[in-house]
Amino acid sequence: MRALAYWRLAILSLIIVLGVRTAASQDVRRDGNWWMTISPVEKNFYMVGVFDGLALGHNFSYWNLKDKDGKPDIVAQGKVMDAYDGSYNLLKNTTNGQFVEGLGKLYSDYRNRRILVPDAAWIVALSISGMSDKDMEILLYNSRKNAWVPDK
Repeated sequence: MRALAYWRLAILSLIIVLGVRTAASQDVRRDGNWWMTISPVEKNFYMVGVFDGLALGHNFSYWNLKDKDGKPDIVAQGKVMDAYDGSYNLLKNTTNGQFVEGLGKLYSDYRNRRILVPDAAWIVALSISGMSDKDMEILLYNSRKNAWVPDK
């Protein structure tokens, strides 16, 4: 019971700290420039959120799929589950530390700093899974080219 109270306090503290930090920030765009400013602890918490978000997204993606008669659409649900399983297999043997290290390496190149963290995390996942150097260069080139830059 004491451990549960500790975790609740830790999560509440994290929410407060991140909320204050975000509110105080002039640029809340979560890209490489932002990533390079946050602490190692914040980077690890961010990655925990990514992995938890994937699991939650999985649940949201199929729970209310209905056919034209309003009954659960088993075929559509199966396709969603297959797609999720493919993504899960890409990530199942990875760790937060690998992603934090991979993002650090990716963002150490100034040309990648405008790539949003979720897009960069996808690039890191593909790199970890063994994408070829040639395909990785093409992916990075396109990601840099398509990185959204806000109007000032």
